[in-house]
Amino acid sequence: MCGAEPTARGGRSYAPSDGTHHARFAAAEGGVTVADFPLEQSMADEDDRRPTNLLHVDVTRYYDVRYWARELACTPDQLRAAVKAAGTSTVAVRAYLAGR
Repeated sequence: MCGAEPTARGGRSYAPSDGTHHARFAAAEGGVTVADFPLEQSMADEDDRRPTNLLHVDVTRYYDVRYWARELACTPDQLRAAVKAAGTSTVAVRAYLAGR
């Protein structure tokens, strides 16, 4: 069981102290390992994340703010101000930012 060691309470700790628990567990279960998801790729995917709704700007989600600020060539603060003034519709936000 992933090198289980007894704990002070008599239970078992399934995480080895070297920090390899998740990789060992996944490999033992026949699943994926940490190496299957390189950090660089997951970080890149996070940067390229698109909003789930392209008709509205959701300023409560940081990745929506990042996406729309890039898309509309404005700062996140300008985007938030536009949403506050014009509403969440992308058409209205675009028109507001075009007239600034």
